[in-house]
Amino acid sequence: MRRETATDARNSFGSILSGVKNGETYLITSRGEPVATIAPVVSDDLGDKETRIKELVAAGVISEPLQPLDIDRLRKVPMLKMPPGMTAADLIRLERDGR
Repeated sequence: MRRETATDARNSFGSILSGVKNGETYLITSRGEPVATIAPVVSDDLGDKETRIKELVAAGVISEPLQPLDIDRLRKVPMLKMPPGMTAADLIRLERDGR
């Protein structure tokens, strides 16, 4: 990892980008303190959602939906009304305790 001051990075940004394209990583400092890292983009950061979803399905992290989401049906589901003074955490505790 190369170190560059903020001033030097500003003055030689083009050459830093060239270095990054070649796999180099830069630590940018201001008054001796690290403030930023400029590094090559990891391939996982690129691509569209569909490709990423297919990768996650193939890896077994997620599964395809069994049916399309019916937004209209979802909107008709009544909202849960919390009893006064009770939190969602309280309801979860009650459920877990079997009450």
